[in-house]
Amino acid sequence: MLLPKAIKIRDITIIGSSSYNAELRTIFEQIKDRKILVTNVPSLEILDTGYMHKVHHRSGNEELKRLVKEYKPEIHIFTHAHTDGQRSLFYNNTIFVNVAHLSRRSKDDP
Repeated sequence: MLLPKAIKIRDITIIGSSSYNAELRTIFEQIKDRKILVTNVPSLEILDTGYMHKVHHRSGNEELKRLVKEYKPEIHIFTHAHTDGQRSLFYNNTIFVNVAHLSRRSKDDP
């Protein structure tokens, strides 16, 4: 598991983490600069669809969704949800970018 880390480049802070945890929230609380968030999992219900055994499911994290809604990073980059891979969405003042490879789609995907 990747523990939350933050690096600052000029006036932008890039925050990386595997998923949501309390440390990630603490980092967001301390940063007043522009923010970019990079995680393995998406926020719940945002480009997070997948299919397993012909059953639709969501792989997003609800706590991460709350964090993004509250702190509004300019960009949230993530992977993990291959069905929605290579897509982006502007929502609630954040650009969400799913960088998952489409080649990982299951043969069961519609």
